[in-house]
Amino acid sequence: MSTTPAKMTGICHLNVNGARMRAEKGASLEVGGPVGESAMSTSGFEGTVTKEIKPAKISATLLHSDKDDVSAIQRWRGVTVTFETDSNQTYLIQNAGTVGDVKFKDGKIDFELEGAPAELL
Repeated sequence: MSTTPAKMTGICHLNVNGARMRAEKGASLEVGGPVGESAMSTSGFEGTVTKEIKPAKISATLLHSDKDDVSAIQRWRGVTVTFETDSNQTYLIQNAGTVGDVKFKDGKIDFELEGAPAELL
């Protein structure tokens, strides 16, 4: 019986409100959602409970051009983000917004977005 080898991920693409961003390689996604914690009694491990629900988080660097408004990126609120892999997976983050400070240096824009926990489409 033959098995098909897994298609490995190499590059990820970032889209905000349907527009492809000029992201450098190395963007990262934390999917968010329930964060587990061990439930311990005096007898030992009893199971896992949900400690908190975390937002999805994307950290990325964009290559700046004359079409980019860095101050607009700082004000992104309620945007829809997709994080696409070249191995055919797409994660959707709804109602996302910029968190922290946007940094513009040497022709590059560093920023982070947080939103609803990511969903695999």
